[in-house]
Amino acid sequence: TMRPIMHALGLDRPTLFEQVARAQAEVAAKREALARVGQLASSGHFSNRLTSELSRDRTMARDEAESALRALRSTLSRADVRLVLWSEAVAVERAVYREQFDRAVISEAVLRELEIGTDLAHDALKRGDLPDNVTMIVPLEARLIDGLMRSIERIAPRAVRRAQVVQRYHMRALASKYEHDMAVHEAGRRVASQVADLAELVGAESDLAAECRSTYDRRAVAALKQLDSVAEHFPEYVQAVQRHTAERMALDGEADAVDRLAEAGVIPAGVAEDARRAVARAQHAHAHFSIAELVPKPEELLVRVPLMAELDPADVARVAAALVPRTILAGATIITQGERGTSLLLIARGVVAVLVTKGTDPAARVASLGAGEFFGERALLTDEPRNATVQAVTDCQLYELTRRDVDALRASNRSLEAKLQAADRARSSGADAG
Repeated sequence: TMRPIMHALGLDRPTLFEQVARAQAEVAAKREALARVGQLASSGHFSNRLTSELSRDRTMARDEAESALRALRSTLSRADVRLVLWSEAVAVERAVYREQFDRAVISEAVLRELEIGTDLAHDALKRGDLPDNVTMIVPLEARLIDGLMRSIERIAPRAVRRAQVVQRYHMRALASKYEHDMAVHEAGRRVASQVADLAELVGAESDLAAECRSTYDRRAVAALKQLDSVAEHFPEYVQAVQRHTAERMALDGEADAVDRLAEAGVIPAGVAEDARRAVARAQHAHAHFSIAELVPKPEELLVRVPLMAELDPADVARVAAALVPRTILAGATIITQGERGTSLLLIARGVVAVLVTKGTDPAARVASLGAGEFFGERALLTDEPRNATVQAVTDCQLYELTRRDVDALRASNRSLEAKLQAADRARSSGADAG
């Protein structure tokens, strides 16, 4: 019932924007057809008369398509050409994301988020606006799960963390973010390298091409910085992810090879089926790879923490057994000024910012802490509220000691007590993160 109404209102007629895209596709198709005819002519298996006729027909078809495209372009304003160029760029970007998924570099969930982003970019172009920078679009169900996890973590932190439910969730979020940045970097690099060809195709001037190319260059550089940050602060994680990705790609290659051999009749059907099952089992095992296994072991990290430098092995083992891992994503608040402190936190990976609010003034950043440092000790020792807010500058891997665990360690280890007191005195002269 809607079709007649849409036709009467003209809503089913393609826009000028869509007409150009169709005309460009027609030209590309005719050029490819002519190239294939040329390949037939050079093969020597077809008569010259046949290939000459085909070449003449295809050349005429190509010329007609190019003429139609030129006529359509002549009706375009500079603003229209700009939007068409960007539409082609977004189409290439989307194709790169799909390719990354087909090569098992990114998961289906990340692909869906990225494709939503390209859909929104196309919608913006249809309205006559340039698309904003790529952002990670989080579906509603993912936002609901995130809110549920935060609520559970706040209500029953110890029980959930011991079960490692929240920890695994945050590590999956880190993995998705890493895959997202890998795909955006590759798409930005590829689009930037093809902008000149796209500009020639749509008849865009050099300054419009430069604008589009510089935007995708910036996206690629920004994504690479994010990847480098994760690699710097989570080297074991990145190495494991890269190894896992390479193994998935290798298995996909094995599956493709088996299919090609089976189609060519090189291997019997039974052998091919057995080979497919073996590859499928390996793919299934890698699809269920446990991200939680990528968390660094606390024993490997404690030796780098100055607070624990002089403890004997038995005490190190006791501290390691009490540590609770926490993965914090960039931008998240870890502790808040004014709240009652209940834990000491050790930084295994990443950088945090220490922010202090005085009176009605906005929060000021007074310090940065990195791997091997700790914060929260003053609140444990003095039972005072937190005197600073700490936020994650990068993705962080923390280990937490609760008040109960620290009190038990202090009671049995006077050297640890002395170190905590010394750290409190050193920071009390300025702003700290207690």
